[in-house]
Amino acid sequence: MVEKSYIVSIIVLTMVNIVDSITYSCVGPSLIFYVTDMGGYQNAYGLIVSASWISTLAMTTFYGLWVDGNGYKFHAPYAASFAMGFTGSILYFLAQIFPRGIWAVSAIFMGRLITGMGAAGHTLAYSWIATAIPRDGQRMVLTILSLTRTGGMVIGPFVNFMVAKVDTVWEIFGFAIPVNENNSVGLVVALGEVILFTATF
Repeated sequence: MVEKSYIVSIIVLTMVNIVDSITYSCVGPSLIFYVTDMGGYQNAYGLIVSASWISTLAMTTFYGLWVDGNGYKFHAPYAASFAMGFTGSILYFLAQIFPRGIWAVSAIFMGRLITGMGAAGHTLAYSWIATAIPRDGQRMVLTILSLTRTGGMVIGPFVNFMVAKVDTVWEIFGFAIPVNENNSVGLVVALGEVILFTATF
C-alpha cells in the first residue's frame, strides 16, 4: 500500500509525466519546420534531435549521482532540472529573433540541448519510487505513471493543434518577437516547467 503522505509526491510525478509527453508531442512535429524556416537543412534537424537525446543520456547519470550523494533528497535536483528545461525552452522560443541561418539554428540547437539536460532529471521519479514507496505499492505507482504518460501523448496533439493557429508579434523591451506555430511551442514547454517547479515546492 502507498501511504497518504506520498500522494502529493505521486501527483507531482504524474504531472511531470504528462508535461513530458505533451512536450515531445508538440516539439516533434514542428521542429523540422522550425529549423528549415530559420535557414537550416535536414542534417541540422538530425543533429538537433540527436543532441537533445545525447544530453539527456549524459545528464541522467549526473542526476543519479547527485541524489545518491545528498542523502536521497530530490528537491534540489528536480529544481535544477526544471530550471534548465525553462531556460532551454525560452532560448528555443527566442531563436526566432536571431539572424536567419547559422545563428538562429544554433539557438534552436542550444535550446534543445539545454532542455534535454533538464529532461534527464525527470527520470528521478523512478529513483524516488524505489527508495520511498514500499515494494508492495511500487507496481501500482508505476502503472499510474505509465497511464499518465499515455494520457499526455493523447493531449499533446490537441495542444499542437492550438499552437498551429498562433501567428502574431510581441513587442518586448523594444524587440519585435514573432510568435508563430514553430516557436510558440517553446513557450508551452516553458510554462510546463514553471508549473512543475511550483508544484515541486
